[in-house]
Amino acid sequence: QAAIQIYYGLAELGIIYQIDPTSPFTAAQDNPQIVDSISIPRDTLVRLTGDCDDLTAVYTALLETLGIETAFITVPGHIYAAFNTGVASKDFRKVHNDKSMTLSIDGTLWVPVEITLMGTDDFLSAWRIGVMEFAAVADTPDLRHVIKTREAQEIFRPVGLVETDLGLQYGSKAEIVKNFKRDMDKLIDNVIEDYKETASSSKRKRDFNKLGIIAAQFGRTSTAEEAFNAALSLDRNYLNPKINLGNLYYMEEEYQDALRNYLGAERTMAEAGRQSSAIYP
Repeated sequence: QAAIQIYYGLAELGIIYQIDPTSPFTAAQDNPQIVDSISIPRDTLVRLTGDCDDLTAVYTALLETLGIETAFITVPGHIYAAFNTGVASKDFRKVHNDKSMTLSIDGTLWVPVEITLMGTDDFLSAWRIGVMEFAAVADTPDLRHVIKTREAQEIFRPVGLVETDLGLQYGSKAEIVKNFKRDMDKLIDNVIEDYKETASSSKRKRDFNKLGIIAAQFGRTSTAEEAFNAALSLDRNYLNPKINLGNLYYMEEEYQDALRNYLGAERTMAEAGRQSSAIYP
């Protein structure tokens, strides 16, 4: 969510991609006779233009200030950004149902972002193109590199700067929110639809319960409620969806419905002789 917001925030500032006329990255990469110049993020923010390395630097710097781990990807003639979702690699469906849309690095999922599309295309397109660029050199993996920002900073320390007013005009907050919400809704729909198809196909109570949990995590309460009830329709004594429904209603401040489901879960446990369980009230 933060990555999408920053992407559109920078676009709303008016930042656009512009190739460096003096030392483009395509010429500087792997050429020891050329010294590439990379602007520090604050200068790029003031100038509102930058080539691929400038835009990668400003995007990753902003994400790092939020505590989000970032990296930069290099492929022949190009450099762009990536960030760590923090989601375990085995749980790729929580990010995207297509496993190839994320990079598994050290056990977690990373999202590449073709940052030069900022201001001209949406975040989802920048994500998709970033994946395609990475996959394009799959047959020659030695030509692509993922360098974590924090590891790079162990060699090249961050520049210490005095806080000053850059005089930036931040544009329309409403426009940023609109673009952010549109992309988040598409992503959430993608994730939920995958779990929904699995549950509808398998007809298994556990799959409906999983669907309910995922929908609830994304704030889709009506979908979550339907899924938990579908699980219960398959097994009225299935404890998990009873408790999950109680939690869902509690979060929605529907306390009577929450209590009803908690009491139902209590009865189910008592009838099964599970009063010694750690979750028994």
